[in-house]
Amino acid sequence: MSTLELEINDERLKHIHINKSTPSKLIEIYAKKIMEFIAPIYEIFKDDGEYRDWYITTTIRFASSEIESYRPSPLPANTEAGPIHERLYIYLLTLPFLHFVGEYQRIVESENEELSKYQIEPLFTQALSSPSEGDALLRPVTSLAAIHSFLQTNANELARLVHQATGYELRSSEITNIADETQKVLHAYVFHEWHRTDHDVVNISMADCVAALLAITIQKKIKTKYTPYWKGQSSSEKTVFRLLSHLDTSRDIEELYEEDYIPQGAMLTLYHRYCIAYALLFGRSNRMEAFMRFQIVYLKHMTIAHSHFDLEAGNEYETNINMFCEYLIQYIEDQATSRAM
Repeated sequence: MSTLELEINDERLKHIHINKSTPSKLIEIYAKKIMEFIAPIYEIFKDDGEYRDWYITTTIRFASSEIESYRPSPLPANTEAGPIHERLYIYLLTLPFLHFVGEYQRIVESENEELSKYQIEPLFTQALSSPSEGDALLRPVTSLAAIHSFLQTNANELARLVHQATGYELRSSEITNIADETQKVLHAYVFHEWHRTDHDVVNISMADCVAALLAITIQKKIKTKYTPYWKGQSSSEKTVFRLLSHLDTSRDIEELYEEDYIPQGAMLTLYHRYCIAYALLFGRSNRMEAFMRFQIVYLKHMTIAHSHFDLEAGNEYETNINMFCEYLIQYIEDQATSRAM
C-alpha cells in the first residue's frame, strides 16, 4: 500500500481518502445509518401490545424486500479509468470492507440454521410485562472490568437460568471457568452498542450475562469449526480452527485496541450467537432475524457502491440507496398513521 501511495499525487490521494473511510469507520457509519432507518419502525408500533413484535418483524421484512429489489440507475462505466496503480490502491482500501460484509452474510445465514437445532426457552418473555422483573433483568448491574467478580458472586443463579433456558446442567464452578470467554463476548456487545468505552462503565445487565453464557455454552456443545472468509478465495485454501481457540484467554481486552488478535469472523459468530440467544430468551427470534436480514441487504448495496473505481459514481449510488430508504420509512410511517386514524 505504501509503495502504491508513492505513485499517486498528494491531491488525488487526499481525495481518495476523503471518499474511502477505513473499514472500521465504514462499519460504524453504516451501523448508525441502519439504526436510523429501523428506529422509526420500533417507535411506530410501540403501543401495539401483544402484536407489537409481529408488526415490527413483518414491517422490517417488507422494508428489506423493497430495498433488496431496488435498483438505482446503473453506475456509469469508467470511461476514463484511472491508472492501474490507482485502481489497485482503491481496491485494496475497499477489500477489508468486502471481506466483512461477505463474512457477516455467511455467518448470519449459516448460524441461524445451526442454532435452530438448539432449543432456548423464552425464559424472560413474561418478565417484560412485569416492571419489577423486567428491571431486574434489564437494569445494568456490572461492567466489563467487574464481570469476573459478578459471575462468581452470581454463579448459582446464572447456572440455574442457563439450565432453565436450555436444559444443560451447569455447575457454578463452570460459570467461573468460562468467565474469560464470556467477557470477550460481552465486550463485543458493549463495543457494538457504544464503541470503545471505559471498562468501568456499568452497562451490562443480568440478561446480557445469561445470553453471553449461552453463546459460550452452546459453542462448547457443538464445537463449531471456524474458517475465515476472504473474497475470492476458495474454501479449500483456508485453514480450519476451533472457534473458541481464537479468543485467547491469556490476553486481555485492552490489548484488542492495540492488536486485534481475535479474527473478525470468530468474534462476529459469537456475537451473533449472543444476539440470537438474547432474542430467544425474550421470544423475539423472528424479529432479530428480520433485523439481521435488513443489515445484510443494506450492506450488500454498500459493497456495490464501494466496488466502483469512480469515486463520485460510488458516492451517488450510496446516496440514492439512502434516499430510497428514507422515502421507504416515510411511506411506512404514513401508512401506519392512516391505519391508526
